[in-house]
Order: sequence, then C-alpha cells, then structure tokens
Amino acid sequence: MALGTATTYDLTAGVIVEIDELIRQIAPTETPMQNSRGADGRLLIGSSPCSQKKFEWQDDSILTPRSVLVGAITAGDTTITVAAGEQLRFGTGHVLVVNDEQLRVTGYGSTDELTVTRGFNSTTAAIAASADAILDLGVFLGEGSDPSAARSSDWNNKWNMVQIQGPEQVAISTTEDMIPKYGLSMTQLDYQAAHRVVEMAIMYETTLLYGQRMEDAAAKMRQTGGLHWWITNNGIVDSTTTTITETAILDQLETLWGVGGSPDLCQLSFKQKRKIGQFDSTLVRLGREEDGRGNVVDYLDSDAGRLYFLVNRWIQDSDMFLYNSNQLKRRVLRPIQLEALAKTGDSRKAQIVGEQGLQFVAPSQAGAFTALT
Repeated sequence: MALGTATTYDLTAGVIVEIDELIRQIAPTETPMQNSRGADGRLLIGSSPCSQKKFEWQDDSILTPRSVLVGAITAGDTTITVAAGEQLRFGTGHVLVVNDEQLRVTGYGSTDELTVTRGFNSTTAAIAASADAILDLGVFLGEGSDPSAARSSDWNNKWNMVQIQGPEQVAISTTEDMIPKYGLSMTQLDYQAAHRVVEMAIMYETTLLYGQRMEDAAAKMRQTGGLHWWITNNGIVDSTTTTITETAILDQLETLWGVGGSPDLCQLSFKQKRKIGQFDSTLVRLGREEDGRGNVVDYLDSDAGRLYFLVNRWIQDSDMFLYNSNQLKRRVLRPIQLEALAKTGDSRKAQIVGEQGLQFVAPSQAGAFTALT
C-alpha cells in the first residue's frame, strides 16, 4: 500500500522484468590447434579415424651422408667419432672431408667410431674441433673392385595412445528442464550440455599441447602424448634462451634445417607474439593514411622458408613450438558426443565423452623454446 502518489518504489509486485534475452558467453573458447586454418584454407591439423586405443606409425630416414665430429681430433688420430647413431652413414672405402682435409674410411671401431686414413689425396692432416662438419664425397675404390660391405637402415615405429575425455555427466531435474528461462530457446539440459562440450574441446586442446604419454594397465588409464612431450623427448629444444629474438628463431630454424626439418608454423602465447611484433620496431616506417597504428607480424620469412605464427591462449608463456603443419594429425576413436543416459528418478541425464590422440610424424625435425620469460 502507498499513501499519496504511488511510484515504482511503492508498487513492486507483478512488475515485468526488463532483461536482455541474449545470453553472452564471456569465457574464452578458442581451440586453435583443432580449428585454425592455414593460408591455403586447410585445417592446420588434419584428422583420421583409428580403431584401437594404441595407434602406431612408421618414420623412415635415409643414411644421409653427413654428420659432425664428437670430440676434437689431432693430426695423428686415426679414429674419429661421429654423432650418436650415425656410424653407418659412412661405408668402408668412402672419402670424407672435414674442413680442408680428406679422410678415407677403412673400417669401423667401437660404437659411433670410424677408422680412417688421414691426409688422403694429398691433403694435410690437421686438428679439427668437436662439432665440425663431416661430409661424404662418396666411395673411392679401385677399378674392378668388389663393393664395400652392405649397409642398411630400418624404420622406426612410433606410437601413441588415444585418451578418453569424460564421461562428463549432465543432469537436470525434469521440473527445472520444463521451466522457461529468459534468453533460452532450448531446454536447460541442452544448454548445459552445450557448455560442457565446449569445455571438453578446450581440454582436448590443452591435452594436444601438454599431454604426457602414459598407460596404466592396472588402473585402465591412459594419456596421449602432446606437442610438448613429443618435441622435448625427440626434437631440438632450446632450454636456455629466455628472451625471444629474431636471431634465436633463425638459429633454431637453421638447426632444424640441418636435420631435415622445414617448419612452417610456430605456436606461441600472446606474450611472446607481442615480443615478435617488436622485432626491428625502430626500423618500421609508417606510411599509411588510415588512422590505425600498430605492428602485426603474422609470419617471418627466412632462407628456411616462411614461418607462420599461431597464437594459442592455452600455451604457457615459457613455450614456443616450431614444426611443419603436415607433421601433425589427430587420431579419433570417438569424436566428442552427447549420449542420453537411462532415466532414473525425476530427472534427465546425459553424458559427454570423446576419445582421440595425437600423431606426430618425424618429431626429431621439430623444435621448441621452453624457458622464455
């Protein structure tokens, strides 16, 4: 009741609520690894089905006729040590060149060692430093000779696990599901389920980035190895650089190029993308007429090719990953799906579940920075 002039402060019962019926999603939902597209319009990570919880693939390589010295040598040394696992890149009778000296392989020593004749072909035996390059000039045998001992290489089996995400339950009382809500054009169960699906897609994104491959047969649990796991266990990792620079990226690209890699994509955080945007900022000349200002760097051109930058809000600021987009593939046993559960009591229930893993071909040709600040 009100005495005198009634106002909106007095008569409050039955007032129609003025509310914007648009429900705004304010949380981040991007999943760049799963949904971003390259300059050619293709998804940056493809997918293919699999039929087992463990999936495998094969990486092959040739006996590339090059390596580096492990340890320095003096002019009188008759054995040299090459990089681990690269002994059979060089056969008996082959002529190598280290700096300006030629060396002829006469046999094999212990693991990763070659016995050599120094100062071959009138060159001068000399001191060489560890990490100096070794190039193979080919086999050098006399006319009519039998071939040197046969060499062969086997391919490597790689494997990963599909990881179950979920099941995540959604349960709504029948009464709640029937009551209409502002801005809701679907049932409450469908609305809540849609949110849980988005959340699960984000969890998949972080799994593809940071999952650690494991299988606990006793507990019947498994996790797929993600980008970080594959590169840090197999690739070229820079764990000392703290401030990203153009030189640091070019050095990493040069190293990857030397092992056969050709990265075309770099995933990084917004913080590190800002720093890349400042490369040579003092040399940028603004000669445009529009009002906008700023410097956006989408890619870096180098002698190793064009490297695109993909900002991913789920990557830690300390990390950057460099790889070729053709190296990755999602293996899907079950896509994320909503499944109705049996009705029990006076409620509606459903579950969301999916199962997939990451296939990473030739991870030794990918690189990472892991100590950025």
